[in-house]
Amino acid sequence: MKHVIGRLSGVVKYDGSINARLTEMDVREGSRPKTAEDFGADRDALAAINLREPGVGFETLARPGAGVALVVPDISVFHSSRDDKFLEKMARRWGGIGSGLIGPVRDFNAPGDFSRQDVCAGIVEEKDLMMAAFAEIVEMGFYKDDGWARFILPINLNEYQKRVDDELAMEWSRLAPGFPQKHEIRISPFLVARDRINDLPCLLSTEPENGSVEIIISAYVLLSGFGWKVRDTEHHNGQPLNRLVALACPRVEATQYSDGIPDFLIDSLQLFLGPDGFDRRALPIVLTREYSANYINEKTLNAMRFLGFLPPTR
Repeated sequence: MKHVIGRLSGVVKYDGSINARLTEMDVREGSRPKTAEDFGADRDALAAINLREPGVGFETLARPGAGVALVVPDISVFHSSRDDKFLEKMARRWGGIGSGLIGPVRDFNAPGDFSRQDVCAGIVEEKDLMMAAFAEIVEMGFYKDDGWARFILPINLNEYQKRVDDELAMEWSRLAPGFPQKHEIRISPFLVARDRINDLPCLLSTEPENGSVEIIISAYVLLSGFGWKVRDTEHHNGQPLNRLVALACPRVEATQYSDGIPDFLIDSLQLFLGPDGFDRRALPIVLTREYSANYINEKTLNAMRFLGFLPPTR
């Protein structure tokens, strides 16, 4: 199977952000390496990216992964109708919720890291890191009862539009033959990000055990109205994965007032989506430190910290 090995180098800046380069990229065929030692990657150098100690430099071989952290600005779009009371009931018990980071849950069938919420991401198979990242958004299939939605990339990413169109159409044709494309959704990448690699604004994290560096771009998925649904569209060996789809959502509730100005407590909840929008059978989960560390992977946690859904670690 295709994968890329490159030389990763860079430095952690004074504010914890990272400026990195990935050079000497080599597209390889054959079995993908399972550990850092399989291709000579330095685990300690990769771990330095996650630790973000200011002033620390790093250089190592690395296997890149890439993807997009999709943010839904207003999760009420998953209400079945304007009269749906799901979020109103949620607010009475857990506080108000507005936006959410959406992604599949890597279940127990996943190789490597499993049983964790993920972003739309995969192993890079080409030298164009931007293309590799945006090709992964087709993992999330947004639809309504009458048809599925095509993603519209911004004009500056127009060169990638056909690739995204073709891959999403292929996934839907296998998932639900004859189900038509009826809607369009605009994708709006964030203009800023915490890190950079090869001058690409992104969020960087690593999985030192397998030698990977994860390159994640954040973007809004701009849904409107009600009645939206979403499902995992990815297939493996011709079979649909049918993974759970989760939303990590910041929770904001006024706790006390200082001089008439409300102070806010911010933490996050994890919600799940089903065939009718919000999965009302699933329990909302408060993302404590222990739960987050065990059931949300590092690149998703990194995105949540950048978005303000969780407090920064550094």
